[in-house]
Amino acid sequence: MAKLRFVLQTTCIFLALFSSGFAHHSFSNFDMEQTLTLNGVATRWEWTNPHSYLYVMVHDEKAGDQEWAVEFHAVGQLLRLGLKKDSFKAGDKINVLAHPSRDGSKLVFFSSITLPDGRTIKFR
Repeated sequence: MAKLRFVLQTTCIFLALFSSGFAHHSFSNFDMEQTLTLNGVATRWEWTNPHSYLYVMVHDEKAGDQEWAVEFHAVGQLLRLGLKKDSFKAGDKINVLAHPSRDGSKLVFFSSITLPDGRTIKFR
């Protein structure tokens, strides 16, 4: 009986601790089958966890200038990809290939990006 209680408690603790982490890292709010290209100028770079964001001002002939938010992974993953806190600064010309948000907002998820120094970083 004590063994069963231990197994049940351990299982409940494991599920409570780790299931929310798996749910959080879903990409369901992005259309991962579609990609779009953003060419613009960086306005700011938020180096934060659990996600970092690069804001890019993109000029559209019909709609004028529009700021897009490019969502990235957590800082640890970005470091492994070769990105750093100082990888972008306001005014940098940016080219991003990204997955659009399903809700049509100006939010995209990073697939690849060409850095100001010409290097290209790819997610997959």
